[in-house]
Formats: sequence, structure tokens, C-alpha cells
Amino acid sequence: MVLLSFQSINEQASETVMREMYGSIGNDIASKILDMDKEVKASLSQGSIVSIENEIDLYPTVANKPYLVELDKGNVIVRTIGSPEVTVKVPFNPDINVVPGSSLYSTTGEHVIIYDANGQIMFKNSGVAATLDNQWPEVAIVYPFSMSTIDNTTEIKVDVWDDIEVAKVEYYIDGNYETYKAFPFTWKWDTTTISDGTYTITALAYDRAGHYSYETNTYIVDNGLDLEAPAAEIISPANGSSTDFNPPTIKAVVSDNIAIDNSSIELWLNGVEVTANATITNTTIRKYTIEYIPSTNLSESTHDVELYAEELFYGSGNSLNKNVTLRWNFTIEQIPNTADPIANVNFPLRDDHLVAGEYITVSYDASDTDSGIDYLVINVTYNQSNVSERRENVSTYPTVIYSVSSSWQFLEVYELGKIYTYNVTVYDRAGNSYNPGQMGPFTVLTGEASHLIVNYSDFNTVDEEVEFYIHSSGPDIDIDGMDVTFSQGKLEKIYFGGVLHASPSAVKPLAEVTFANYRVSTTDTSLKLVFSQVFVAADDPLFITIYFKDGTSKNLDITLNPTP
Repeated sequence: MVLLSFQSINEQASETVMREMYGSIGNDIASKILDMDKEVKASLSQGSIVSIENEIDLYPTVANKPYLVELDKGNVIVRTIGSPEVTVKVPFNPDINVVPGSSLYSTTGEHVIIYDANGQIMFKNSGVAATLDNQWPEVAIVYPFSMSTIDNTTEIKVDVWDDIEVAKVEYYIDGNYETYKAFPFTWKWDTTTISDGTYTITALAYDRAGHYSYETNTYIVDNGLDLEAPAAEIISPANGSSTDFNPPTIKAVVSDNIAIDNSSIELWLNGVEVTANATITNTTIRKYTIEYIPSTNLSESTHDVELYAEELFYGSGNSLNKNVTLRWNFTIEQIPNTADPIANVNFPLRDDHLVAGEYITVSYDASDTDSGIDYLVINVTYNQSNVSERRENVSTYPTVIYSVSSSWQFLEVYELGKIYTYNVTVYDRAGNSYNPGQMGPFTVLTGEASHLIVNYSDFNTVDEEVEFYIHSSGPDIDIDGMDVTFSQGKLEKIYFGGVLHASPSAVKPLAEVTFANYRVSTTDTSLKLVFSQVFVAADDPLFITIYFKDGTSKNLDITLNPTP
């Protein structure tokens, strides 16, 4: 009997411990459910679809007994597995959407509670599936009717439907988020906080899974109020600033909380209205951009600008709120002008750069270390008549570009047999220009002639030898012969594949060299010609004509100007 008494006391103590611990466990899980619901609502208020997981810390046993945790509508239920039978219910908000019957055992390895993409809270891997929510909610603004005139505080009422539950309805004014409402989803809109005018209201309904739909109505607010004046902002030149860009870009923005009357916009420069020659653009009736570039350079002095605009919907409020006037000034400075621009054509440099069917392309570099580059003109002439021309603007207000290296591709393509010349002219911002000289003429070659590449060595004085390296861009090509014409000096040596072939030491104006089926490979030194004293005077010419086995030929007209 004594033993039974101790056993009875022990069971009573165990039940007490179980109830206390089960209550604590239930409260902890209920708290996590409430936190998840708040997190979901915060996320949904930003328009996102959410999925959340939270781990739960559970004791494997309480009083040496495993236990079960189960979710029910408005309750967390914790009960023993086996005896003594102890059950504790911890209540929470019954409006929170949980999956009834979702449960977990204290002895399982994973204790996780989730908010899934269907908008329901349950235990992970609990053996109970959430109800799938593939249906979008529906919403309709039922009051006031669209295009109604409203004032003071007006209730915006909606009808909503969803197969599971509508979580909230968000309200937007002209696309800007205003507020959200839970059941019954009615919004009391205080229209006295805004100016009179026409507004579009959007009601956006979300279900618990994050699906949404919307409807819009338009209303006319008429409280006899005009609470906000239009505003203006300087874009360029900044007030009190100095610039050497001439003419400058004068630019500003006018805006209003409802709408700007674009017909009221006026821009004045030095007391003269220039609105008719300005460009006025907008993406909404609330905001307009005004840009004006004078047709001629302004004087190097200070210039005054004035901008005026009115709002479109003016009520009976303060008349000072109807319009806006913005005044500012800037100073034009002299452009530095101590250096001229320079430019180079980097492509094409020879005939083999021209490939039939490819787009006409010119690569160049240019610089001006003083005033900066204004623009370049790229000119291509073919067959001495047709012209392709491109103007490339470089420095644009307010950025000065001092150097540029670029390419331009024309829409036209190279044609076989046509002859092309190239000119690039660079202009600096001070009005100076430079042209490095015409490149070409270059011919779009056919057959084996189109693969021949000729390079020559650098030299500085008339006493130096000049070496010409002739090879193929691929495949190997067969040379039949070559004519060389020059006014003085001599052709010293001819090398085939790096091996001396002949030393004709020609002194005649014409040197005729015949090859016996010589094949030019892709090696840079496949064929080398060495000349001496052929470029003694300025503009001394050297003419080389190379003939190929397929009947085509290539002309090289070369003029070098060494330092005497």
C-alpha cells in the first residue's frame, strides 16, 4: 500500500509537469504563428508573394513521455502519447489561416512550421496537405460610381471574392500607394488633404497566397481647395554657374501635384521670350521638361533666364498657388584656344583591308588637349563621285571630351573593283579643325591579288635601306612577275623565304623582275625587296605592280618623305 501511494503521487506530479510544459510549448508555437501572420501581412502590403519557414525547439519528451502537437482553427493542441492522458489547448486568433489536423511528434527529427505559397500555416511534413489556391481573387469598386464628383470624406466600397480568403485590399491614388484595409475592406478617403481635380483610384485585392486582381475608377474631387502650388527646378546651367559651352543647353522642369497647363509655359532669355523655339516634353501631365539651345553663340557675359508656368486645375483657394516663376542666371566664359586638334585614320591602311560584301568601316583617333573635341566628319568617296558622310558629335553639354578612339560602320558595303578614298576631319570646340590627309585610293581586289599584304620598314634618313615585306593573308598565292618603277636609287636585293635570290642593283627607272612560279606564303618574310636611296627628295614615288598566275594584279603607289 505504501508503494502504491508513492506511485500515485509520482503520476500526479508528472501530470502537473506535463500541463505546465505543454502550456509553455503551445504558447511558444502560438506566438510563432502570430509572428508569421504579421510578417506575411507586412510582405503582402508591399505586393510580394511569400513563403516562410520557422524552426521550433521541442523537448523530445516531457516527464519521460513523448507527445503530439496539432493545429486546429484558433488553437494549438498538445497531448501525451500513451498514459497518463494529458491535453492542453492554447488559443490564438481564429482568423489566422491554419491547416486543421496538421501535426508533429516530439520525437521526430524535424520541427518546422511553415507559411506556404497557398497562404496557409502548417507543420512541415505533417502528413496533411494544404488546400491549393490557384484561383485569383475578384474585386469591384461598387461605390461611388466612376466619374462621380466627391468631396470631404468619401467611403470607397468594394465587393471582393476568393475561393479561400481575401487577405486585404490596397488602395492607390493615380498609381501611388495610399493605404490597405482588411475586412470589410472599406476605405474612408479624406479628399480635403489634396487639391481639386480628377483622380484615378485603384483597388487591389490580395488573397492569402499573394494572388491579386484590381479595378480602377475615376473621381472628380471638388472641395473648392487648391492646396499645392506648382514647382520648378533648374536642370542646366546651374544658377550662378559658369560654362564655356556655347551655346549652352538651357533646361528646367515644372511640375504640379495634379497637372500643369502646358499652354501656360513661358521661357525667357535676357528679357526675350524664346518659348516658340524651345522643346517641351512630358511623360505625365504633372511634369513637363523645357529645353532650349540658342541658335547662335551667346556673348561672353552673364545671362538671365526666367521660367513661368500655371497649374491646369485651379480651384478657389489661394491665388498664389496658381502659378510658379523661376529665375536664375549663368555666365558664358571664353573657350581655351591655344592648341589645335589632331587626328589619325587607323583603318583602312591598304587595299587588302577592303573585302567585297563587308560594310564600309573607318577607324580613327582624335584629340584636343585644350578646348576638347566638338565633332568629327568622316567622309568616304568611291569611284571619285559617290560620298558616304557621317558627323560624330563628341563633347555634349556639360561634358568635355579631350580624346576619342572609335570606329564608324556605314550602311553601304564594299563592291568589287571600286576605288575608295577616306577623309576624317576633327573640329575642336574653339572652331579649329584638322585633317590628317586623304587615305587611299584603295581598290577592292579580286582573286589572288586580294590576299596580298605589303609592309615596309621604318626609316629616318635618305642613306637607310627600305625593306618591303610581301606575304599572303592566306591561302598561299602564286606570283608570275613584278614591275618596279622608281626615279633614282636602286633595288639592292630580293629574298625568297629569307634566302637571297638576286642582287640586280638596278639603276634604271624600270626594273622588271620575273619569277618562275614563285609561291608567296603567309610567312611575313616570304618575299622581301631591299631598296636604297629611292626616296632622296620629298615626294619621290615608287611604283610596284605585282602579277599573279590567275591573271589578277595589284598596284602599289608609295611615296615616303625621309628626313634629309
